[in-house]
Amino acid sequence: MTLLARRPLNPSALRAADNAFYDRHPEYVRNGYRIALSECNRRDGRSRAEWMRLYARHGGEVIQSDERRCRPVQRTQTPAPTTSTLAVCATRSGQPVAEVFVEIESRGQPVGGGYTLEDGCIAFEVQPDAYRARAEAPPSDPVTSDSVRVNAGESRTIPILLPPAATPPEMVRRIIARNWQSSSYHNMPGGPFGEPGAGGAGLGALYTPEATHLNAYANVPANYDVVKVVDEMTTHTVATGGMRNSGVHRVVRYTWGPPSPMVRLTVLRRTVTRGTAFPSHEQTTQDYAKKAVWRHTRHPYRHYLGTGN
Repeated sequence: MTLLARRPLNPSALRAADNAFYDRHPEYVRNGYRIALSECNRRDGRSRAEWMRLYARHGGEVIQSDERRCRPVQRTQTPAPTTSTLAVCATRSGQPVAEVFVEIESRGQPVGGGYTLEDGCIAFEVQPDAYRARAEAPPSDPVTSDSVRVNAGESRTIPILLPPAATPPEMVRRIIARNWQSSSYHNMPGGPFGEPGAGGAGLGALYTPEATHLNAYANVPANYDVVKVVDEMTTHTVATGGMRNSGVHRVVRYTWGPPSPMVRLTVLRRTVTRGTAFPSHEQTTQDYAKKAVWRHTRHPYRHYLGTGN
C-alpha cells in the first residue's frame, strides 16, 4: 500500500509541497528545471512518500492504495533505456507564463504534473515514449498539445500556447437606487388647537415638511443598460392628538445588464394606516419598450450626468 493524492488535486497544497520538497532536494533541480518525481522509478519511492507527506501537511487529501498509475515496464535481457528530459513551456502572446498547472500523459495515463516557473517552463524525467501536455490557465479552457515522441537520452520541449488574456470590460459608475423619504405634520379640522372645526378650512395651519434624498451607485460595464426597474412606494398615515403624520418612502432600484430593447418595470404601492389590520397593497409587473419606461419612473442617467434629480 502506498500513499496517493486523491483527485482532483488541491492546487495550493500541490504548489506548497513542490516548493518545500525542491528546496530540500536540490539534486532534483537540473539546469534550472525541477525534475518531476516518477511513479515508474523505484529510486524515487522515498522521495515520493516524503512529497506526499508534505502535500498532506499543506492541506492536500491523500489515500492508501495499491493502485499502480504507471504502466509496468517490460523486463528484457537488454539494458533499460536511458531516461529522457521533457520540458513543457507555457507562453501567452509570446511571453512566458508562470504558475500554470501542467500535466503530461502517455497513452492516456497521467505520468507527472506541476506548476511552471518564472521562465514559463517545467521539466520532467521520463521514459522514452510519446507524450502530450495539458495546461490549465483559468478562466480559459485547458489547452492540450500535440503528441511528441521522446527518444532515449533525448531532451525535448513541448510548447503550450495559451489564448490571449481577456481584456477586462471598461467599468463606469452608474446609479443603482434612488431613495426618497418625506414626512409632514398638520392640524386636523376641529382639533384642539383653535383651528376652524365642523368642516372648516384649517388644514395645513401647522404644516412642517421634512424630506431626504439618497442615491446609491455601483461600477458596471460601460456597455450595460437598465434592464429592470423596481419602483416601490409606501405611504404611512398616523392620526393622533389632533395631528396627522403622513410619511412617504419611495425607492427606485435599477438593474443593469447587456443591452435589451425591453425593460421590465415592477410598480409596488403600499398604504399603511395606523389602526387597520392590513396595509393596502398593489403591484404590477410589465415589460415595456425602453423608450416608454421613463413614463413610469425617473431617468437613471439624469443625476449621474449632473442635470438634476
